[in-house]
Amino acid sequence: DDRDKFDILLGAVHFLPEFYKNNPDLRIVCEEYLTIVKKFLSNPVQIFCPVTVKENWRREWTKWVRGKIVAMVSGRNNHVPQGAEVYLCYYEILADGYTTELVADKRSGMMKEVKTIKLTETGKSLLAINAKSIILDESHRCKSITAQRTQAMMALAEGKKYRWLLTATPFKNRPVEGESQLAIMGQLGPVFGGGWTYKQRHCDPQHNG
Repeated sequence: DDRDKFDILLGAVHFLPEFYKNNPDLRIVCEEYLTIVKKFLSNPVQIFCPVTVKENWRREWTKWVRGKIVAMVSGRNNHVPQGAEVYLCYYEILADGYTTELVADKRSGMMKEVKTIKLTETGKSLLAINAKSIILDESHRCKSITAQRTQAMMALAEGKKYRWLLTATPFKNRPVEGESQLAIMGQLGPVFGGGWTYKQRHCDPQHNG
C-alpha cells in the first residue's frame, strides 16, 4: 500500500477499539499528536545532526515520508539551493568564528566587547531559507551556550515555529548543559527566567572567587 505512512498510523488508532475502550482520552491524544506531526512535516524542515548519521536520516526520511524533496547539504562555503522540502546538514559546517564589536552598556554606559557568531556561507544560505521547522539530532552536542556550535544553532533556530531537539542524554555530565538546549528551543528566558535563574535554581552553583 503506497498511502502515506502517517495515514496508516492514524488508521491504526481506530483499528484497536478494545485497547481504547477503557481509555477514550488516549485515542484523542494519539489523533491530535499524529495530526500535529503531519502538519509539522508539511513545512520546509531543516535537520541538523552529526555527520555519522546524516545518511541514516536521508534513508529513513525517504522510507517513511513519501514525496519530499530532500537536499543533502555539505561543505562550509556552499550556496544551498531553494526549493527543497527537507534539508539535511551536519553541525560542523555552520560556524566560522565570531565578529567582535564595542557597544555601550545600557546600565553603566561603559563600553564593552560583544561577540556575535559568524556563520559560514552554508549557514547563511540555510538562514535565508524560510523553513518553519528545525530538528536537532543528538542535541546534547550543543553543550555550552558560548560554544560556536550552540551559537550557530541559536541563530538558525530563531523564528522557527517548530523546534525539536532529540537526544537520549540531555545532560551528559551536569545539568548546566541543559541551558544551551533550552536557549535553542527559545524556552530559557520565557520558562526558566534566563540563564542566571536556571543555574541558580537547578545547577547548585558554588562561589569560587
